[in-house]
Amino acid sequence: MAFAQSKTATTTTLAVTSGGGTVTTVSNGSTVALIASVNAGTTPVSPGQVNFCDANAAHCTDVHVLGTAQLTSAGTAVIKFRPGIGSHSYKAVFAGTNTYASSLSTTSVLAVTGTPAPLTITTSIGKTGNWDGYALTGTVAEIGSPTPIAGSLSFIDTSNGSAVLDTATLRTSVPGWTWVSPQATAAGWGPEFTALGDFNGDGLLDIAVTSARDNTVVVLLGRGDATFAKSATLRIYP
Repeated sequence: MAFAQSKTATTTTLAVTSGGGTVTTVSNGSTVALIASVNAGTTPVSPGQVNFCDANAAHCTDVHVLGTAQLTSAGTAVIKFRPGIGSHSYKAVFAGTNTYASSLSTTSVLAVTGTPAPLTITTSIGKTGNWDGYALTGTVAEIGSPTPIAGSLSFIDTSNGSAVLDTATLRTSVPGWTWVSPQATAAGWGPEFTALGDFNGDGLLDIAVTSARDNTVVVLLGRGDATFAKSATLRIYP
């Protein structure tokens, strides 16, 4: 006869901290730590995994996951980041193990105050066809706002007194990753593998880029404005 294995119940709590104390309001640019504690009664749970999520989402999956961390021997998991201006709500979800049941924290709210930085907008133009018939395509990219881009784009003949050739309505914008301005990830070579993470603990996303050509790893530290600064080049010895 088979018996179903019952799992031990757990409780998960979430604290939002900044500067060493619990907060509900921070100024723009502040580093915030989300600290989850998982216990089975009075016993800290470890090992295990905690997902930190947008509490407004029905499910803690995909883009709604802010970060994932492993529980320490003290039964705590931590992520650090810099939230944008506005009102936010967070929750922590303990995934559960073969021994311990999953659990969900209550919602914690955070208000980030400040003045939004100026938007960065770039416009590029492309063409197809030949001398007897060209088609022009304009692309607008924006950084700094979650609001979809809308409006119209005019094509101007700068060799003819800036005459307007035509005006077209922008299609529905598509979110994605971009750079404020074109830049190489490292001088003289292209990346082969990349890894994302907060490598220096400042709450900003950083990038590590590898190249097999010269056996190096270049670390690019995030500035918080969608650009990165080259920090170090590490050589790998086979």
